[in-house]
Amino acid sequence: MKLNYIDFQETPVSIMFTAGDIKAMDQFLSSTETQIKDFYLSGSMTEIAKVFSEIRIKLDEGKVS
Repeated sequence: MKLNYIDFQETPVSIMFTAGDIKAMDQFLSSTETQIKDFYLSGSMTEIAKVFSEIRIKLDEGKVS
């Protein structure tokens, strides 16, 4: 799976995640939940963690490949 994000208004950058990247990011964000809550942009980081978690669940269920 490749997840692309491009924000041409802010910067013309594309970020690609493989299934392994998503699983690693989900694991990292889950293990640093306390630090995320203390981060000054905790709302944004919590939303990012939620998205990675939702995609990870779909990957584990085999709904995304």
